[in-house]
Amino acid sequence: MAKSRVQKTIFKRSFIQLSLAILLIFSVLGFSYLIIFKELSEAQMETQLLRTCEAVAGEYEKALSYDYTELSSAEPLRFAAFAARSTNSLLWLINARGEVVYASGFPRAAEEAFGRDNNLPKLPSELLNQSGEGLSHGKQFNSYLSGNARWLSVSWPLESDLGGYVGEVLIHKEVTPEELPGNYLLQSLLISVGIAVAVAFLAITLLARNLTMPISALAQTAEAVYHGDLSARVELKGLEQSFLTKRELEAKDPRDDDLTLLVKTMNSLIASLEEEELDRQSFLASISHDLRTPLTTIKGFVEGILDGTIPLDKSAYYLALVKQETVRMQKLVQSIFDASLSERREMLDLTDFDLNDLLVRNIEVLETEIKAKNLKLSYELFGSKSDGRLEVTADPQLIHRVIANLLLNAIHFTPEHGEILVSTGLAERSGYVELRVEDSGPGIAEADQDLIFDRFYKVDKSRSSQGSGLGLFIARSILARHGGSIRYFDSELGGAGFCFELEQAKSHKI
Repeated sequence: MAKSRVQKTIFKRSFIQLSLAILLIFSVLGFSYLIIFKELSEAQMETQLLRTCEAVAGEYEKALSYDYTELSSAEPLRFAAFAARSTNSLLWLINARGEVVYASGFPRAAEEAFGRDNNLPKLPSELLNQSGEGLSHGKQFNSYLSGNARWLSVSWPLESDLGGYVGEVLIHKEVTPEELPGNYLLQSLLISVGIAVAVAFLAITLLARNLTMPISALAQTAEAVYHGDLSARVELKGLEQSFLTKRELEAKDPRDDDLTLLVKTMNSLIASLEEEELDRQSFLASISHDLRTPLTTIKGFVEGILDGTIPLDKSAYYLALVKQETVRMQKLVQSIFDASLSERREMLDLTDFDLNDLLVRNIEVLETEIKAKNLKLSYELFGSKSDGRLEVTADPQLIHRVIANLLLNAIHFTPEHGEILVSTGLAERSGYVELRVEDSGPGIAEADQDLIFDRFYKVDKSRSSQGSGLGLFIARSILARHGGSIRYFDSELGGAGFCFELEQAKSHKI
């Protein structure tokens, strides 16, 4: 139901918006074209009528009397009648006195308005063409012609050696869509536009569907994840691989569009959540085991002391074991607490301090553990030439945890008589310094290198009692809050190497 509702809403909205856009575009284009077509067609008709006027005027001049008032031959009348029929228009021959000596048709309204002279209709002087050239009269004669139709009137004056007005040929043509040149072309164009609109709507339907299907799939998957189904994935046709690793997400495929990248990122995020949930469940099982084992031991020893099963002379030995198990539980609980603190967005207690000094003090604290495994620990410290200090701006208590975690990891995974190297120096990033911890232990497999900084992740999951899987996660979270970073690299000693960056103190830059 939710999928159908979402898909219908998105599809309907997209379809309506795209349809309105297409209709608006075609409407504006169609309206603009009709206006332009109409103006051009009327201009073309006007040109044709003026040419007809000029041709009739040439014949008319030949048959006029010397005073340009009467016809000496009927030949111009036959030519004028033919021209009127061929152009389907009203053609008037006007003499020098403005009298209509021939009319292929004369509307009653014009006859009543003009009046007569010498028993011939006579045009008012303001309607005569006295410009000496072909002229378009626009709507000047519309009120004198029949009906409410729109008329196009043009005239051509007669030439005279004496100068002045000697007559003209006047043509009136009713303007109708059928009479306009290119009318069939316009009809064909309108049909083509209709077909184009239909095709556009079909394309819109397909486009809207193609756009909304991935979005609907995203919405459906998001709803499934919201209800706890972390196995849900966005599935799209034609998308062979919809899951990306962290490295693949950082190196985006240029062939992927934004929607494809969104789908892949969504699937990657869900896969990450699913993996984290599995790790969390594994961690809870591990923690439950790690807590249950010492608690069972403590409970058994205490009960044995209380009920006399353990003799009094051996109670001190068993109480020492109880203390040892208590310390182990305390460390485990502290790790969980540190992980919680590392993710909080509280204000950092930023101060300038010597990173080299903090490193050396951490090494001194762990001297017992180092000697217990006969490890060779060496360090190479970089600092100011004047005092050897390497000042950074950070929260010293939190950076102390990061260094301690890295050193403890190195000590733990380095075999007896192994080697650990600790060094400081300038980072490649301007204004930052780096600290490196390397060991000669077994290192980390390439498949695990992208995952070791995740919460609860353990490289060796079978060794659940050897740690909580939170150390490196805590280190990364702390450094991220400082604007720094931490990365893994294969050490030249043969084992694991970790390097983190911190910002140099502005007051003590090297």
